[in-house]
Amino acid sequence: MDTKKFLAEFRHIVNAPGGVQRLRHLVLYLAVSGKLCPISKGHGSDFKTEIDKVRTQLIKDKTIKPNKKVLLVRDDVPFDIPDNWVWCRFGDLCHFSAGRTPSRKESIFWNTGDYPWFSITDMKHGKVISDSSETVSEEARSKVFKCPPVKASTLLMSFKLTIGKVSITGVDAYHNEAIIAIYPFVEDLKAYFFKCLNGFALTAGNKAAIKGKTLNQDSISNIYIALPPKEEIGRVVAKVDELMSLCDKLEFQQEKRRNLQTRARTVVLEEINKAQGSHELKEAWLRLQANLLLLLDGPEDIETVRNAIMNALIRGQLTRRSKVNASELVEMCRKHKEKLIKEKILQKQKPYSKHREYPFSLPENWAWVRFSEVGTLARGKSKHRPRNDPKLFIDGKYPFIQTGDVARAVGKGITNYSKKYSEFGLSQSQLWQPGTLCITIAANIADSAILKIEACFPDSVVGFIPFEAVGCVEYFDLFVRTAKSTLIEYAPSTAQKNINLGILEQIAVPLPPRNEMEKIVAKADQLMQLCDQLENQLTKAQRIAERLAQAAVASITGTQIKEKETMKAPKTELVTKLKLAASPKKNDQAPLASILAKHNGELSAKGLWDYSGLEIDGFYLQLKTEMARGWIVEPEKARVIEKAEAV
Repeated sequence: MDTKKFLAEFRHIVNAPGGVQRLRHLVLYLAVSGKLCPISKGHGSDFKTEIDKVRTQLIKDKTIKPNKKVLLVRDDVPFDIPDNWVWCRFGDLCHFSAGRTPSRKESIFWNTGDYPWFSITDMKHGKVISDSSETVSEEARSKVFKCPPVKASTLLMSFKLTIGKVSITGVDAYHNEAIIAIYPFVEDLKAYFFKCLNGFALTAGNKAAIKGKTLNQDSISNIYIALPPKEEIGRVVAKVDELMSLCDKLEFQQEKRRNLQTRARTVVLEEINKAQGSHELKEAWLRLQANLLLLLDGPEDIETVRNAIMNALIRGQLTRRSKVNASELVEMCRKHKEKLIKEKILQKQKPYSKHREYPFSLPENWAWVRFSEVGTLARGKSKHRPRNDPKLFIDGKYPFIQTGDVARAVGKGITNYSKKYSEFGLSQSQLWQPGTLCITIAANIADSAILKIEACFPDSVVGFIPFEAVGCVEYFDLFVRTAKSTLIEYAPSTAQKNINLGILEQIAVPLPPRNEMEKIVAKADQLMQLCDQLENQLTKAQRIAERLAQAAVASITGTQIKEKETMKAPKTELVTKLKLAASPKKNDQAPLASILAKHNGELSAKGLWDYSGLEIDGFYLQLKTEMARGWIVEPEKARVIEKAEAV
């Protein structure tokens, strides 16, 4: 190995995302390709001859059976090795066997404490393992395993789902069928396999393994292993140990640096939120600005900066005070609400619980209010049961927004949806207008987004519409998104520790004058755009670092960088035609056939699905039922065509 070249490229490798792990892989590659230690005078072929003699004797003694899966070494070896090393197949160097899992239905086999039983989750890569999460019984030994347990100090390797995790047993134990016990024919190979096995291409030529599924006896037997002279193995293993120990220290130092960075970033951002007066705030922001790149490790750290900005905005720290007082706006809202109650448009509410204290101090011209003091707050409606009744969606034309649609629209506004209510669906629900703030109170708690279209939503979503005098629904969306993780802190101390309509009605909302609200929203847009730009820059920097690391490894190893092919999603459309076989009667449960009857008896499968408003699984189940009952003709085999490009 060229030491100067390695040291020159070291920084590029280590500073890249996942750099230490990449360095570990490089150490293993250098070890198994004979580039880590000085070349000895011995020859690997002599060692191979010794191993062959041991294997032949074990077969002759009927201790093991010959492995007929092992192929001859061909010219397709993975990389170059020194002249005095030799390529072998894994099955030529060791015997291996998979474990078993006793039937879970037989309680007599399990957790009696008689024998440890290892699964992949119990394995710790590169470690000796003695503790298992489960045990098996003497009954399992005699009726399932029918052999003694694997002895302590046996080498184990996972070969299903998680491929290549290697451990050594610290106790006599059994293991499951996703793990093999490895018995090298010569003891010297044990340490070599334990430390260096992952330096070889364990999944080469095995398509199932490449997909992360499994190896099998054939593929395991034919893993290519570069065999050094016997006297070199100890030096190679010792050097790998030494370098892996340095990698551990480097990883610890990086983690320590990241923790310090996170703590420093937290302190700086907390100073912004706790700043009293414009002078303290200015100093805190200048400190953040001067050290921003030092405080950020990657694009994922930008989220904490966004949160700090939004917190500062809803506290009035980033905008100038106006001469108007929010109390005037509150009074206007009170009079408007009294009018709505008098006109029986709104119902009179119970008195609010009093807040003993608020989360933070407000600017002098702001006020604490509840949502229902400055607008209307109500749950969506979905009265009909079951909620997935096809009648709710057949011939649907009214967008139906669900909690997942709100979650996907956070910060963007709700325009997309997966279902539409029919006239019947609308009759048991309510159509909300654009500009409604949707807040989820089930599944995704307290996600919020502004409705950009007319739509219905269920009672798992709460709608808020500010009074006309208040306007600026974007400000309230900003508040909910900012306070989401600590929203309960804005409720009275007597409130239950969850979110529902009753709690949302009690939430204390910081209310600025209207002109300040609009400035806050504009400032939020401006600063979020800057955060997006910084995030993009950090993402780009990470990609460049990854490419530099790849190039550095390629320079050291002499390998070529493989370009990743970008897979393009085919623009296709299901065009199988579904035809009406017989018109259903009025009381027949045949919603799909009814749709076909309204469309001249024929639609594409996709078109029928769109009109039905059903989930895809429910659609196919209903389609199968109606075909079986003779309402819809069973189609020919589905075919797919390319969609035409838009001009």
